[in-house]
Amino acid sequence: MMGGTRLKSVLLCAATTLCFANSAKGMGPPASARAGTPATLEAPPEARFSRTAPTWEGLAQAHPANLTWAEGTNSRFFLWVSEPDKFGPRTLTFDRSYLVKQAGRTFWAFLGLPGDGEPWSSPQWQFLIQKHVRAEAKLPGSHRPDGRVAWAEFLSESPDGRALVRIFYPSVMGARPDHIDSRSWLIYFPGRDYGQKPELATIDLPDNSGYRIGTTICTRAVGFDVVWHEAADQTPFHLIAHESVRHDEAWEDEPRYTINVDSVWTGALPLGKVRQDSAPYAVADGRTSMNSLAETLAHFHSGWTEAKWVSAEQRALAITMWKDELARLNSSLRPGAILEEGTRIASPDTAATDKRILEAVRGATNAGSGGGRR
Repeated sequence: MMGGTRLKSVLLCAATTLCFANSAKGMGPPASARAGTPATLEAPPEARFSRTAPTWEGLAQAHPANLTWAEGTNSRFFLWVSEPDKFGPRTLTFDRSYLVKQAGRTFWAFLGLPGDGEPWSSPQWQFLIQKHVRAEAKLPGSHRPDGRVAWAEFLSESPDGRALVRIFYPSVMGARPDHIDSRSWLIYFPGRDYGQKPELATIDLPDNSGYRIGTTICTRAVGFDVVWHEAADQTPFHLIAHESVRHDEAWEDEPRYTINVDSVWTGALPLGKVRQDSAPYAVADGRTSMNSLAETLAHFHSGWTEAKWVSAEQRALAITMWKDELARLNSSLRPGAILEEGTRIASPDTAATDKRILEAVRGATNAGSGGGRR
């Protein structure tokens, strides 16, 4: 492990790979992104824009930013960093420019907000759904309100004044509260003058990534240890990521469980995951045994056992097979014992294990009655 200061922060998350540029006049998208015809954002005749230009370079020259980077060939993010105000905080301003086509004319634009009192049904509001408009956050001083407004926070600061800042930038809301297109990045500031030469430190981070499958709610997250290197190093830091997926039953307090994977993000900026350092694992909470975890895994990943074609004996077989797989992977742990809080439990490949169990149970059904699930 490379030496340095390790600081932790938990980041909630979903990931979209971004191309990047170090400044408004910096690198464009890589060749792979430039290939083909860019897909334009189709705007209705009534759509309004706060700023337009024939090219993104023209937009950047007219509104010079501290940092801008591309997302594919048809949009680009901009970041402006203000001087400190009289109380010390700086204002970070975000905007996203789009390649737009309107009435046969193609141009680059920042999108404009509706006027005061403009109804949600208006063409402008409907055009803006799940798109990004100009937003601000204070640094320091922003907080995480509810995932619907932009914010920024310090993730880590090195002893010599370098900093990693995390930004969260959501789109305009959609028809339902969870219909947003959120973006989250780490921005690297190479010194205490945060307006000078910031760099995009990571590709788009996982953030607020919850999704639902039936009554199961899955929440993805990633926490980071920041390992600072010397300022003169080609790579100024690397990240140790602790990624997790938590499963909750929507209508119950229990069962629930979390599976974790550790990885390392390093290399040239922006960083990306370069290796996975661990197989999936769970962490005991002081109330868990391997047998109880097996029953929870069966609940979430072998829900078919509740079907009418599955007998009580076959259901018990499925549970037993989950227990056997956990015992095989964790031979040093006693299956029925309550594990000490923090104990690491190797997790099976849930999809492959469930498939194997289904085949075994289905085989037992067919052997016993000649029927069952086919």
